[in-house]
Amino acid sequence: MVHHPYKYAELLKQKIERHGVTCWLGQHRLGGRAVWRRKRISIRYTRALLNAALSGRLDKVRFTKDPVFGL
Repeated sequence: MVHHPYKYAELLKQKIERHGVTCWLGQHRLGGRAVWRRKRISIRYTRALLNAALSGRLDKVRFTKDPVFGL
């Protein structure tokens, strides 16, 4: 990458705000102390989450804002 990751995050934020799109951030790993001990979310659950996001069902779900990342 030519720029610091923060720069790309800012560019993405500007585009999302300018075009008024809905954006979902997905996490494909579950907890664990060490990276190599973490388990992946099953493909079944991953597909269900993606389908819910694409169909608009996640638009109706209640979420809480993360205090650190603001997402």
